[in-house]
Amino acid sequence: MRSEQRRAERHSVELPVMVRDGGLGVTRDVSASGMYLWVPSTWAVGHLLDFTVDMTLGGTAMRLFGRGEVVRVEPGDGAVGVAIRLAETHWQRLLRPEA
Repeated sequence: MRSEQRRAERHSVELPVMVRDGGLGVTRDVSASGMYLWVPSTWAVGHLLDFTVDMTLGGTAMRLFGRGEVVRVEPGDGAVGVAIRLAETHWQRLLRPEA
């Protein structure tokens, strides 16, 4: 049995994620220290992924830019499950054109 290694509470949420050199995927869950992604490509454990995630926080459109280390890879049906430990993140407010 695998010991619990999470340091932060996870939140189940599906958000579009764009992985550099890996295409468009979706988050399965996120926490302050990591994310689990369903993506079309696979990477080796230890690989660093650059990604962006768009979301709305408190009514404000935001983009999360980040880099994460692959800590687990799980082949799935039509996608690959990839767990990453966040190494770097920063936020940018997105300006939306007025309707």
